[in-house]
Amino acid sequence: PIYPKVQNDFLSKKVKLGDLLLTDFNRIINGRRIAADDKVTLSNFVDRLQDLNTKLNRPAIACSAPQLRSMSTGYWDLMTPTDQENIFNNYIDIMVSAMACDMTRVSIITMRLFGHDHPLSHADPANRGNQLQYIANTQKIIKVIATLASRMDSVIEADGKSMLDHSILYWGNEDSNGGPHSCISMPAVSIGSAGGKLKTGYY
Repeated sequence: PIYPKVQNDFLSKKVKLGDLLLTDFNRIINGRRIAADDKVTLSNFVDRLQDLNTKLNRPAIACSAPQLRSMSTGYWDLMTPTDQENIFNNYIDIMVSAMACDMTRVSIITMRLFGHDHPLSHADPANRGNQLQYIANTQKIIKVIATLASRMDSVIEADGKSMLDHSILYWGNEDSNGGPHSCISMPAVSIGSAGGKLKTGYY
């Protein structure tokens, strides 16, 4: 934890509060002046409270600053392939660490890649050389997305599930066809189920 004393103080106060609530609960639930329906409602509330208390008392996720990789230059057009790989790995490590430390819950990465792929996306589809280069660039983007998903999946949270299980990782593009700026049949991929809210495995 970043602030262990603050966390310990909070947990100690929380446990005392829970004990007080349970004492009052037992006194009321066993009394003669509470209706049957109210007993059910109160019991359900206390069950949820105890479940929340259990989750809050689980060990915190390890939170630390990432070790960033060095680069020979910060100027994209002068970067080596290793520099380009390192800069995206740095982005990913910063994003995942920030989410693990609960400093943010939304992160965005915009990719302008290898060999000026924006002009390639507008190139003549009949030009096989341009299209092969664009496919090669897209494969490098896929590698970045796969690395991000893998890092998120490696962070195990309090309930035993991964950060990726609790998240939605969305990969999309501005257009389906760069030449006419078409929005028909837009390509999109989502990874993760938002804590079970979404069903995965669909095409």
